[in-house]
Amino acid sequence: MRVIEYWISVKRANLFTLIPRLLTMILLAAVVSCNQSNNLVKPPISEQPPDAGKDTIKLGDTLVLHPKIDNNENGYYNWTLNGISVSADSVYSFVPAAMGDYQINLKASNAGGQTMLSYQIHVWGRYENGYFMLNQGIPGQGAGTLGFYRYNTQTVEDSVFNKENPGKDLGPLSSSLAFGTIYNNQIYLLSKMGGPLVVADPVSLKETGRIPAGSGNDFRSFIGIDNSHGLISTTDGILPLNLQSLTLGSKISGIDGETGDLLKAGNYIFVLSRSQGVLVLDAGSMAILDTIAGIDLAFAQSKDGAIWAAGGDTLFRIDPVTLDTTHIALPFMVNGSWSSWHPGSILASPNGNALFIANNNLNGGGTDVYKYSIGDSGSIKTPFVSIPSGKELSGKGLGYNPKTNQLMLMTVQPGLGTNNSTTGIYSFDPFNASVQNNFSYSGPYNPEMFIFH
Repeated sequence: MRVIEYWISVKRANLFTLIPRLLTMILLAAVVSCNQSNNLVKPPISEQPPDAGKDTIKLGDTLVLHPKIDNNENGYYNWTLNGISVSADSVYSFVPAAMGDYQINLKASNAGGQTMLSYQIHVWGRYENGYFMLNQGIPGQGAGTLGFYRYNTQTVEDSVFNKENPGKDLGPLSSSLAFGTIYNNQIYLLSKMGGPLVVADPVSLKETGRIPAGSGNDFRSFIGIDNSHGLISTTDGILPLNLQSLTLGSKISGIDGETGDLLKAGNYIFVLSRSQGVLVLDAGSMAILDTIAGIDLAFAQSKDGAIWAAGGDTLFRIDPVTLDTTHIALPFMVNGSWSSWHPGSILASPNGNALFIANNNLNGGGTDVYKYSIGDSGSIKTPFVSIPSGKELSGKGLGYNPKTNQLMLMTVQPGLGTNNSTTGIYSFDPFNASVQNNFSYSGPYNPEMFIFH
């Protein structure tokens, strides 16, 4: 009996001795395990994507995404494009199929965890991230062309319509490209002196329609009325244009002789006539409702809806509802553009309650631009900006860039011939007239006007 009790006592003593040892071993194992786990880290990023992963490219380009991830041996990658898995490589080449916004995510993972990176990419249409410059060309030397200034590269690309439409142009050489505008997701390009009327997609510049060049063509400007109808001013009256079939209708009754700038406002169509001034038409019936004589320069529409034009030494405000006119004195005599027609050198600021008007010579080529802060008659007494010496406005000459909020001018050297081969572009702050950008380029272009998206 004593022997058994002794044996149990010894076992209890050994058990109490072993328990701390076992606990120590368990703790040591846990510590080792923790240390080993801490050595397994998720893929480290050595450099974050610039601009928080935001970027832009144009359609047709490739963007290579190569994130800076260190020591991801035996790791895994998964790229998703708008939520769809597209690659398991460490580098991803993004080739967009269409313009628009894209979300690209990367998940890099290993035994230690995973790292996420995100990219937001906007894909511009081929000719979306910039503005167009319509050039008349020089009759007998070069047909009219369309240039494009690209914001991201800050460069001018020449003859972009011709490049996108092989075998087609805006000629013949005897014609002159006169006017362009974007309406209802189409760009309309009109020519004088026997040239064509061409319609194209404003982003791809692929031609979608054409009225061929012909000796009877002498177009001036275009306005859209609705999805199916528009109007064309010509050297002899106004022609309706079917936008679906791209065919011209019969001349509108009662309007003869040369017509130029056009504007639609509410239920009215405003027409600048060389012989009669401004004709106001009913937008439905096309009947002449009113005539405002003494106007040679038109049109601009301010934020309040008012229509603006000028003639003699007077700026005219036309009420868009009642058609009543208000007169503001100008410090110079207005010259129209009938001798060598171009769109009127007047525009309204879309971001401020102001007008800009050029003091052109009889045949164009002014050097001073005036600003009228609407309601402040004293604001137009002196030039707002003046063209540097050795330069003069060309064509319409004025543009207002809604993207950059800048007043823009296009210039050439005074004179004819080779002087029209150097184009200067100036950008001004529309509030304080400071020069914000300027550049020039050479070629037989004879610039006419800006076209903004």
